[in-house]
Amino acid sequence: MHNLARCNNDGNGCTQDQEAARRLWSKAADLGDEMAQTSLAWCYYLGTNGCAQDYAASAQLWRQAAEKGELEAQDCYGDCCFTGEGIAQDVAAAVRQFRLAAD
Repeated sequence: MHNLARCNNDGNGCTQDQEAARRLWSKAADLGDEMAQTSLAWCYYLGTNGCAQDYAASAQLWRQAAEKGELEAQDCYGDCCFTGEGIAQDVAAAVRQFRLAAD
C-alpha cells in the first residue's frame, strides 16, 4: 500500500493524486506500516497532501515508526526531540534516537 501511495503522490504510472496518496498512507499507517507512518508524518510536518501542518501529529507518527526501527523516522523523531517541535524538548532522547539511527 505504501508503494502505491508513492506512485499516486509522484504520478508514477498513474495520475498524480496527493490526497489519494495521503489516504493510502493513512490506512497503511493505521495498520502499523512504519514506512507509511514516516511518509504520513512528512505530510503533517510540511502541511501537504491535504493535511494541515501539525507538528504534534508528525512527531507521534515518527515516534511510532522509530520504535519499529525505521531509520528515517528515528532521525526525524530525534530532530523533534532536539528542537521541541510537536513534543517537549528532550535532548537526551534526541541523542538516543540519533544513536539508533546511526547504528
